[in-house]
Formats: sequence, structure tokens, C-alpha cells
Amino acid sequence: MEYSLSILFKDFSFRNEITTYVLETFKIKSIQYDRDCIMKRTNKKEVYYVETDQIEFNLSEGSQLVIQNINNSLPRIYGVEIDFDKVVLISNEVKKKYLDLIIGGQICEDIDKGLQNSDEIKYWKLYDLPIPSYAQIIPNPRYSGGPGSDMITKEFISIESLPGHSHQMDYDEKLWFGSCWQMYFSPIYYKYIPKPLWDDFNYCFEHKVFDNGLRRITLFENPEDYDLPESRAKQWAFRRALGIDSIAHELTKQSNRIEPTDLPVHITKKDCEKGTTKVTRYLIGNNQLASPNSATKREIKEYLDDGITVVFEKIEYL
Repeated sequence: MEYSLSILFKDFSFRNEITTYVLETFKIKSIQYDRDCIMKRTNKKEVYYVETDQIEFNLSEGSQLVIQNINNSLPRIYGVEIDFDKVVLISNEVKKKYLDLIIGGQICEDIDKGLQNSDEIKYWKLYDLPIPSYAQIIPNPRYSGGPGSDMITKEFISIESLPGHSHQMDYDEKLWFGSCWQMYFSPIYYKYIPKPLWDDFNYCFEHKVFDNGLRRITLFENPEDYDLPESRAKQWAFRRALGIDSIAHELTKQSNRIEPTDLPVHITKKDCEKGTTKVTRYLIGNNQLASPNSATKREIKEYLDDGITVVFEKIEYL
């Protein structure tokens, strides 16, 4: 089983140190760098001097590590098709030396990451995998059935129905919003998802907060168990408890996107009365989260951008 790793940093000061670590730790088959959207080959010695925002290390067994700082991404180290031992080595090195630089990150099974973020039915067939029962199949509005329709996909999958789908901001902090086996979130996320929502979440294998405020959330113990029903349930629980799909949709734009409904937590930065972020939680019984249709009360709070200071709150009974 192979994994995908992505860890985002505040700045690009780690490049040479991470490059040295990769060269000393792994067997390198080839090195490339990006220059004006053209990949060029280089060697271990010259890689420190090339002017580029992306360096690709192709490892001897076929996996790939990328040190990246491109327009649509924070500085990061990114890897695909990496075995779990290498993932642990890299993440441990990053935590040991660059903990204060980390903005966020995620580690998940590589194929599952791709499938959970694709609306193409054909990709499931490519890997000879059944489309999961929870996936919502939606007719393609561009498909008419008439002449030329054989070139158009008849149906696609709504990625909003997949618990591992993600959203990426392409401006400001350029943050990632999603749900997978292991994730890192720095306090910068409080601007969009206030701190109390993070503090309250405990339906997971591990929720560790480092001294600098960085959080590591591991949803389930074994990463290879990503497709078990209880693991998928934890992915959904994380998304719903933190209102991820409400605020992420507001911050990002994607085609063929179906807006989420029936969310127990809704976050917006629009139409606030006194704050900058409004959190609406639908509750039932002993303040348990519920769908809006079954909730007995609605709790509304507005926070400043620190995600901690409450400047407005009220409770409405339904």
C-alpha cells in the first residue's frame, strides 16, 4: 500500500535543508526542476543552485518527492506513491526540525486520495474497484443522448458525497480543507473554523495539540483501514462537527459542485452582525449535534478573526 503526503509551511527557508535530507535518506533515480513549465534534469550537486519553485526527486522504486513553492500552493513537501516507512521518516524529520513552520498537512492512502477527489466514474473502473454505495451518481446536464453525445460523460460522481474529498483555497493563506487518516492544522485555521470547534472534536484515534498550537488529528489507528465503515464515519463526523464543507465552499470555487445540505454546523464570513465569522450549530437533547430538520435549538456565535473571541451569541428554539 502506498501513501500520499503533503505538509505546508509558512515560508521557503527549509528548502536546502530538506533537499539535503532527501538526498541523504533516499535512493534517488533522477532529479528534475520546473523552469517556465518545462521540467529539466539536474544532478545532486547542482540542485542547490537551480532557480525554480519546484524540485522533483524521483526515487529508485518509483515514488516521488516534491519540494514545492508554486502560485497555487504554500511552500510544501509533497510525496506520492510512498510506502508507509518513508512517510513516517519524512513526517518525523519535519516535526523534529520544522514544527514551528508548519501551516497544515495530510497523509492518506494514495489511490484513495485520487478517487475521493474525482467525479469520474471511469477511474473506479480503472482500478477495478466498485463505486461505493454512499457515492451519489448525478446525470451530466451536458449529456443529451443525441448525436455526438457518445463523447460526453453521461453521469458523474458528486465528490460532496465522498468523505475524503477536499477543497483548496487559491488565495490568502491557501489552506486545505478535507478529511483523511492523519492531518495537521495550525492556529491560522481559527480564522475560518473557530478554536472551540476544534477543541470539542474527540471522535478520533488521536487529537494532539503541540506546544505551539499545531494540532495533529489521526482519525483512525491504522491508515490501511481507510475504507472500513467506521473509518468513513469518522471522516464524515470530522467534516460535520467542524463545518468544513460550509466554509470551504464559501472560500473555494469548483465546477460540477453540489452544495452540501443538512449540515449540523454552518460557518460563514458573510452577514455577520458584530464579528468576522458566524458559526451556527443545530442541537438536540444534551447539546448533541443534529440535522437542521430534527434539531430543537439553534446556537449562533460570532467570532473575531482570532477564532477565540466571541462578540455575539444567541440561542433560538425551533
